[in-house]
Amino acid sequence: MNRKDAACDVEPTGSDAETNTFSSSKALAIDRSVLGQLNALVARGGNEPFAVRAARLYLKTSASMVVNMEAGFVTKDANAVYLAAHTLKSSSYFLGARVLARMAAEMEAFAQRGTLDGAASQLEELSREYQRTRQELIEFIDESTRGIST
Repeated sequence: MNRKDAACDVEPTGSDAETNTFSSSKALAIDRSVLGQLNALVARGGNEPFAVRAARLYLKTSASMVVNMEAGFVTKDANAVYLAAHTLKSSSYFLGARVLARMAAEMEAFAQRGTLDGAASQLEELSREYQRTRQELIEFIDESTRGIST
């Protein structure tokens, strides 16, 4: 990807920038420092940290974004892929899922060009990274809510 994504300041680095492919490193899927910053906020109407409530909302809505992206790919609906990828990119970045946000930004760029040719492997990797992100968020919620009554 040659252009920087202004909406969430993500761009592939190293070999990803040259080959336009993704790789899920052994690093965590979630930047926990972002969740820590969000956790410093207390959500209105409850004693649950804001990051926990945001993560719960993300888990409720993000699966449909991935499904919509996959369905758009199958039907060659670049607009559907664009909308789902754009939304997933922004919400993932907000919660610290930087790798997933970068992958969604690349899918968004594919769709914005009006073609999805060559995006199949990236979509598969994005789906795997989404599952990894989802699992880490579930673990984060469990860790953060031990001893808190909601």
